[in-house]
Amino acid sequence: MLYRNHSPNRGFWNGVGGRIEPDESPLEACLREVYEETGYQLCDARYAGILTWDGFEIPSGGLHIFIAAAPDGAPTASEEGMLEWKTLDWILSSGQAVDNIPLFLPEALNDGLPQHYHFSYTAGRLLDWQITPFR
Repeated sequence: MLYRNHSPNRGFWNGVGGRIEPDESPLEACLREVYEETGYQLCDARYAGILTWDGFEIPSGGLHIFIAAAPDGAPTASEEGMLEWKTLDWILSSGQAVDNIPLFLPEALNDGLPQHYHFSYTAGRLLDWQITPFR
């Protein structure tokens, strides 16, 4: 998990990630971003769906969710924030992770088909969320 130094979600623990570069697939972007932010060279990751939002502190948007096996060793320091391994129980119950993670992570980890996770916010507060089949 990454303790974010920057907005959005500054001061909360989040997964690592970033933007997709031109001519890059979502998987290629995932593998590159994990390497850039952690130093881990992943060979592959499982696609778990897409997460979208509206009404948050940044414009409406979305991101692709990938799940990968935990590599050995400690992560490399990142200017994005502090990196630490966290247990699933901690992520789901601490209140220190980004508020939507406990709502989608159990489903994303279940090895099922990819899902569409949508979250609606107003003034920084989560109002509603839905999990629907990915189309």
